[in-house]
Amino acid sequence: MAARRVVVQLHYDVLSPYSWLAFEVLCRYRVPWNMDLKLKPVFLAGVMHLSGNQSPGLLPPRHKYMVKDMQRLSPFADVKLAPSQVSVCYRTDDCTSMWSFEGIILPGHTQ
Repeated sequence: MAARRVVVQLHYDVLSPYSWLAFEVLCRYRVPWNMDLKLKPVFLAGVMHLSGNQSPGLLPPRHKYMVKDMQRLSPFADVKLAPSQVSVCYRTDDCTSMWSFEGIILPGHTQ
């Protein structure tokens, strides 16, 4: 009996290095894990604003931790990171980037 195909939804923000690692790992294992990957953009800056929180990139202690955490996770996820890739650029037009990214159809991927 064939295993049932699983649908995984990745809610991501293009500015989040954690989203990037999750995207890389999920894309790598789509076939062996027998899953369809659905991409769902999230405007994390809006969530942060409405909840009264600040982004880790804007707070020096959190940013320092995030950089160290990404350096730990990079080998575990087998995703090569350069130090400049961990520092995040904050722009006001990241919604456009996310919506454009959502429109990409991955090989073997159905929207």
